[in-house]
Amino acid sequence: MKQKKVLHFVGIGGMGMSAIANAFLEQGYKVQGSDVLDNDYTASLKEKGVRIFQEHSKGNIKGADLLIVSTAIPDDSLEVLAAKELGIRVIHRSVALQMLAKNKRMIAVSGTHGKSSISAMLVSIFGADNASFVIGAPIKTKNGVIMGGHAANAPIFIAEADESDRSFLHYKPETAIINNIDADHMDNYNSLDDIENAFLAFARNVSKNIVISADDYGAKRLTKHIVDGRVDGERVLANLITVGEDLGADVRISDVTVSENGLQIMWNLKSDLLQIDTHLRINSPALYHVPNSSMAFVAALLNEATPEQAKQGIEDFCGAEHRFEIRGEINDILIIDDYAHHPTAITALLKSARQLWKRRGSKGKIRILYQPLVFSRTRIFQREIAEALQAADEIIVTQIFDSREPFDPNTTPETVTQHIDATTREVYAIADLETALKKLTFDAVPGDIIITAGGGDIGIRTRHIVDLV
Repeated sequence: MKQKKVLHFVGIGGMGMSAIANAFLEQGYKVQGSDVLDNDYTASLKEKGVRIFQEHSKGNIKGADLLIVSTAIPDDSLEVLAAKELGIRVIHRSVALQMLAKNKRMIAVSGTHGKSSISAMLVSIFGADNASFVIGAPIKTKNGVIMGGHAANAPIFIAEADESDRSFLHYKPETAIINNIDADHMDNYNSLDDIENAFLAFARNVSKNIVISADDYGAKRLTKHIVDGRVDGERVLANLITVGEDLGADVRISDVTVSENGLQIMWNLKSDLLQIDTHLRINSPALYHVPNSSMAFVAALLNEATPEQAKQGIEDFCGAEHRFEIRGEINDILIIDDYAHHPTAITALLKSARQLWKRRGSKGKIRILYQPLVFSRTRIFQREIAEALQAADEIIVTQIFDSREPFDPNTTPETVTQHIDATTREVYAIADLETALKKLTFDAVPGDIIITAGGGDIGIRTRHIVDLV
C-alpha cells in the first residue's frame, strides 16, 4: 500500500486551517503544523496525535512532503523559504480543500455573511456519516461539539467558500449557495463591482445549480447580471434558483412567526418549480436563520435529500460555535456570543437580540462588547460599524484583532466610539479585553441581554463570562 504523504500546515491554529488539517488526518495522512497560537483547535489536533510547533522555524518542515499555507502566511516566512530551498511543494489552503473534494459532489456555500451557519445546517441535514465537510467553525450537535473538518466515505462534500481572498475561485462545485453579497475585504477588492465580478467568476465554475437569495440587494444584482448575460467571457451554465420573501422568488418564504419565548422561529416554504410546500421550524432566536435554513433546505433537496430529511435536519440544528450562541442564562441575564464584525452582520445580530428582548418582557438592556476585526476594515467601515452598534443600550468597544496586517496605532477602539451618539446610551472604549469584559458583566442586571461579538479571538477569550456574571 502506498504510504500517505506528510502534510505540514503553517498557521494550523486558524479555524479554517485546523478544519482542513483534521479532514486530511481522517483521510489517513500524517499531519503536522506550526502556529504561535495555542487554542482549542490546536488542543483538539494534539489530542489526535498531531505534532504542532509553537514557533515558526525552518527545521519544522523536516520530513514534510507538502506545505499548506493560508493567505495570512507571507512568501518570506521561514517555513515557506525552507520549503522552496528543499523543493517541497507549497499550496494554498483552498487548493488543499479542492484535493479533499476530489471525486465528490461539492456543495459550496458562499456569501459575505452566513456561510458557516448554512454549512453547519447542511451537515445537520446529511449527517456527519453521509458527508465530508470543511467549515470555518466547530459544529454543535446533540452529542457535543465536532471540529469543522471531517472526511467521510460518502459522495457529498460541503465546503464553506471564502471570498475574502478570492480563494473560492479555485472550487468547481456542482451546487453553490450565494447567500448575500456585501462590501467587505476592501484590502483585497477595489470596489463592490470588483466583488460582484468575483462572484460572477465563481458562478461560472458551478456545474449544476446555484441557490441564490431573492431578497439581498447584492445577490439580486448578481442574478440580474447573470440573466441579462452581463458576464465577461463564458456564460453561467448552472440552473439559477432564487429563494426569499420576494413575491417573484422561485422558492418563497412566508408567514414567519416567532414563538412566545422568542427561542423558536417558524415559517412556510413553497415552490411550484421544485414542488415544495412545507412548514419549517428552527430552534434559534436568530431571525437571519430563516433565509439561511431555507437556502440549506433547497440545496439539500437538489442533492437527493428528501423533504422530510431536510426538514428534520433543520429542526435538529444546534448551531455553530460563535454564531448567535447562547452561552447561558445567569440570574435572568442572557449571555450570547456571535461572530458579527461587519456592519450588516452587527445589524442582523442586534435586530434578533431586540426581538428576543421584547419576547422576554422588554426589561433590562441590551449590552454589547464588540471586538473589531482587521485594522483596514475598522478604518473603512468605522462610521457604519458605529451606526450598527447604536441598536444596543450599552456599547463597549475593545482593541482591534488583526493577525495579518501590521499594527496600526492610529486605529483604536475610539476610531469607532467617536461616531456613536452617547446621549441616549452608554459608550465605552476599553482596549484591554479582560477589563472590557469585567465592565460588561459588572454593569449587567437581571433582565439584560449581554453580547460578546467580533470575528477575532473574543469568542475563545470570553468563555469564562458565565463565571463573571
